[in-house]
Amino acid sequence: TTLSTKSWVANIVNWDNAKMRFVLAFRGQTIDGHTFSIPQTLDEEKYLLADVKDWHENRTRTKLRAVGHELLEFPIGENELMERNYEILIRRLLRHDVDYFKMTWANNNKKRVINARKVPGFNFGLMKTGTSSLWKTLETIPELNDTKVSHYRCTATSEYQRLPKSVTDLKPGCSKHTCGQFVNVAVSLKRKPLDFFAELMQAQPDCLSIESGVAGLPQIKYLDEFVSAYKPDEAVFVLTTRSTEDWVNSILNWPSAKMRFVLAFRGLTIDGHTFILPRNLDEERALLADVKDWHENRTRTKLRAVGHELLEFPIGENELMERNYEILIRRLLGHEVDNFEMKWANKNKNLQLRRNEKKKRNSRKILL
Repeated sequence: TTLSTKSWVANIVNWDNAKMRFVLAFRGQTIDGHTFSIPQTLDEEKYLLADVKDWHENRTRTKLRAVGHELLEFPIGENELMERNYEILIRRLLRHDVDYFKMTWANNNKKRVINARKVPGFNFGLMKTGTSSLWKTLETIPELNDTKVSHYRCTATSEYQRLPKSVTDLKPGCSKHTCGQFVNVAVSLKRKPLDFFAELMQAQPDCLSIESGVAGLPQIKYLDEFVSAYKPDEAVFVLTTRSTEDWVNSILNWPSAKMRFVLAFRGLTIDGHTFILPRNLDEERALLADVKDWHENRTRTKLRAVGHELLEFPIGENELMERNYEILIRRLLGHEVDNFEMKWANKNKNLQLRRNEKKKRNSRKILL
């Protein structure tokens, strides 16, 4: 980065502390055969400052370019050159082109503003709607692998880790590293819901338990906070879903999950909607179906009312899923991905893992 020598000298002279530091550092010094003057007056100090700047910039150009480096110069005021080099710089830093950006270079020493399309993502889908498949298929993208996508358990930012224990003490039912816990803490501190996530994309935020109630479903409890915290260009929101009948059957086949949903929602009123108090299995089935349909319709209505493009992934509708998957990658990374494959599991791998683990435990008992 550079500025005209006259303007730079004037800036330094108007900053007494900086002028003194430069003069004391360089007066009478010899570097690479170049000897700087020992100034006696203000004019001689200005001459020394100009000499330091011109010598440093010319020496930098000569030495770097002598070994083949492409030195990208940003001379303030030469906008065409600056924009060209800025585009090259972004491409070199990210190793790919960025389709959309804005460079504003302030004249009063303020930070430049960059507007790109890389944004965090959050899935509002409930457990058992394809959240594991979303997580796994996103991890096949090299730039999203290695902790860029989370599922149920998340990584906290360093800022979160510095918070006092009294703030981060476990909320009822949400264990320490669950995604839902980070949302709970952020909202309690009046921060944006995704402020404490180290990952770029959260594929499943649930931390639903008997103790947590609806607080274990931040995609439901804090929907209004998400709506108010993020403009459409500041986050990408996803909704994984499947047929209500299939989802209800899946939850009924997971007794622990069924019990947690029923205890959390029975008789509850949210946004004017009251859920029933089930007395038998058929009514529990009706309650579960009501929870899912109400949640998904409420999410669609509230997010789209403020302009969010809610990307839905309805299992079985492959064409829509593939189209939205491509949009999701582009929004998360801020650029197109030319080569990717979307593999959406048809079987519930989480359930299979639990069954395998149960077999292992039974085997241990036999061995004992």
